[in-house]
Amino acid sequence: MNHEAEEIKERKKELRRKILLARKGLTEEMRRQFSNRIVERIRRHPRYHRTKVISAYLPFGDEVDILPLLEKAREEGKKILIPRVHREGSFLSFHEWRGLEGLIRGPFGILEPPPSAIPYQGEEADLLLIPGVAFDRKGGRLGYGGGYFDRFLEGMKSYPYLLAPSFAIQVVEEVPMEAWDKRIDAIVTETEWIDSSYPFMYNEGGNVEKNG
Repeated sequence: MNHEAEEIKERKKELRRKILLARKGLTEEMRRQFSNRIVERIRRHPRYHRTKVISAYLPFGDEVDILPLLEKAREEGKKILIPRVHREGSFLSFHEWRGLEGLIRGPFGILEPPPSAIPYQGEEADLLLIPGVAFDRKGGRLGYGGGYFDRFLEGMKSYPYLLAPSFAIQVVEEVPMEAWDKRIDAIVTETEWIDSSYPFMYNEGGNVEKNG
């Protein structure tokens, strides 16, 4: 690993530590209120209304709680897909979500479908709600360090619209990016919807690279 790559990794590590600590500092009531505002902001957006299939994370710990959004979307007839982590091979498979019943705790303690669950084979998602630790206004995203979502996106024929539900304290001036890191299309916080200013992002029907 060259000096530049080592420096980026160290910057990522420090930023991850700093933002996770700040997020942990939010009170339970603040997280609840902010999450509700974020959910409502998503539900009011035209992107949500024209979406038929949503891939999403199930919230864990002090992440933005999007469960009310997923439940409402399912009631409205949208298909909801959630990931299962495969430690062997380091990849994600997505499965249709029909509620919390029958889910198990995966390798990282996150609820996920059991090993017997059949991966979803239908129409690809047109919206992916992607988790993360920190984000910037150019679509930079800092994940938890496993690279699971980046590898998942690499295997797709075309990208869905990548939207990150995030608390405002997670939006920073710049996220250190490596060549394989994927940029996102937008961030939604309790105070605003941030469209990425990075060029060559999502294009309806296109297969657009989101590399840094």
